[in-house]
Amino acid sequence: MKIAHVSDLHIDAVNRTENYKNALHLLEFIREKKYDHLVISGDITENGDAASFELARFLFRNTGFLHKNRLTLTIGNHDIY
Repeated sequence: MKIAHVSDLHIDAVNRTENYKNALHLLEFIREKKYDHLVISGDITENGDAASFELARFLFRNTGFLHKNRLTLTIGNHDIY
């Protein structure tokens, strides 16, 4: 089993659009390299707002990682503001 581990995506639905683009490229790379599981350890969003979490969910769904067998998340300090 191949596991990818990343952190600090800092997805922001309002201000930092480059973070979304970078996260998209990263997840597409992980998918193309056929990793079986993705672990994201903290700071999924920049400010912990609902819109940014929805954007992250959209990103995980569209890259094929939004499934309990493919994705493990832990929150970080930026996710609980």
